[in-house]
Amino acid sequence: FKKTGKKDKVCRMYRLCTLNECEKYEQALIHIDTEMPEYKDKDNDVIEQTCFALWGMEKYDECISKCNAFVSKIPNLNYYLSLCAYSRKNYQEAMKYITIASGLPKNLLTFKVHYLRGLIQVALNDLTSAEASFHQSYKENPKYLEAYIEIAKIYQQQNQIKKAQRILL
Repeated sequence: FKKTGKKDKVCRMYRLCTLNECEKYEQALIHIDTEMPEYKDKDNDVIEQTCFALWGMEKYDECISKCNAFVSKIPNLNYYLSLCAYSRKNYQEAMKYITIASGLPKNLLTFKVHYLRGLIQVALNDLTSAEASFHQSYKENPKYLEAYIEIAKIYQQQNQIKKAQRILL
């Protein structure tokens, strides 16, 4: 890492992508093109973050194309394929890809995979399975409180207000 400066470049790329702002996603892609061209289609982390940035910018066709080009080499890209399908409200396709992603060995995305699976299940009106997915997401990463907010929303939909309040308090 020290000889190439890759570590600093990758850290900057991650920081830009995790800010969840369209402008930052665009900056991440520019950073990858200008500062990391030698890694653009060779490094798994760079490819994944490129897909994430494309999804964040709502460039779903480009994201899907990039993911499909590398999914056989990088199975984690099924997560981003699921994100694109979910964003386009194609819940059956989103479920197909998230099922593949959830069957992969544990990694940094595991809690997000369970969370997205829960969102898809809510969209498909499978609230019992969604609740289980959100619980699993929280179990994988207890700092990911968004999972419990989604469970509370399920309880609200089911008119179980006391259960929702207990979760949020």
